[in-house]
Amino acid sequence: MLRLLIVFMAVLLISLHSASARTLYVSKTGDGSTGVSWETGFPTVTEAIESATAGDHIWVASGSYNEAISLKPEIELYGGFSGNENEDQFDLRNWRTNATILDATGLESTVVIAAENCTIDGFVITN
Repeated sequence: MLRLLIVFMAVLLISLHSASARTLYVSKTGDGSTGVSWETGFPTVTEAIESATAGDHIWVASGSYNEAISLKPEIELYGGFSGNENEDQFDLRNWRTNATILDATGLESTVVIAAENCTIDGFVITN
């Protein structure tokens, strides 16, 4: 009985962790209020990272973002979106036609500072 209880608790904890993961959005045209859709998307990648917690995904619309970013552990950062995809349309992103650029021109910092178990994909990193 104890073994069954332990297995049940492990499954419950895993499902709770998965259920809490969110997709946050970054878009130059978003209003910056909540980041939970393209319309309410954050205007900077940094703001989305600050709002993210472990397990969250951040989708970034095409454009040039002149900022240095410092990732948090266990977040996933994806560029290459046109800015109108639904949450179930991840496969529609195309980083070739929807270039998402992290540009450090004029900054006195490294463009990206990584963290443990994080993902960054679909970006052009320059200067």
